[in-house]
Amino acid sequence: MSKKEKFLAVLCYLWVLILIPIFVPRKSSNLNSHLYSGIVLLFLWSLVVFVLKIPFVGVLLGVLLIIACLVFSVWGIIDAAKGREAKIPGVEKISEILK
Repeated sequence: MSKKEKFLAVLCYLWVLILIPIFVPRKSSNLNSHLYSGIVLLFLWSLVVFVLKIPFVGVLLGVLLIIACLVFSVWGIIDAAKGREAKIPGVEKISEILK
């Protein structure tokens, strides 16, 4: 992976900045895997907003989802920076469906 592709792969895990790699032409399947994983994580982040609105149980579940999203995002950023394919457990299986 080139430095540009690594940079774009890292952007896939930074919430709204995923829009940049979406509109850039992609040749690398590695970058595509990070893009799809980033889309799944963006959906999870969006889900957190709705879960937090549920009284009592939503706060506990929301905090757990926030921690999971942060861990998965950092995991993806590390994989992207090293030039490896996105191998985040759970997220990888869901992103395979999107492909």
